[in-house]
Amino acid sequence: MDAAPDFLARYADGEVAEMRDVICHLEGVGPTARLAITDMASRKGVANWPVDTVFPAHGRRNELRFGAVGRSSGARVVVADRDEILRIYEAAS
Repeated sequence: MDAAPDFLARYADGEVAEMRDVICHLEGVGPTARLAITDMASRKGVANWPVDTVFPAHGRRNELRFGAVGRSSGARVVVADRDEILRIYEAAS
């Protein structure tokens, strides 16, 4: 498997009814791997989820949604761009 690409998404922290554009990046490997979520406008980190806590969440058709155990129940990363979803699946295969 190749290195996971950065991917563009939208992020909600589950506390405030606001979605923001973000860049997601997989950092590390194995049990210490984390999904780093960075605000696209400010380039500041907004969340850092251990990969072993990330789960697929119900979403709309043609969307890929993730949540994380231990975070607010509304915290989500949402990938809606078809090309971004394909890049994620290609990197995982």
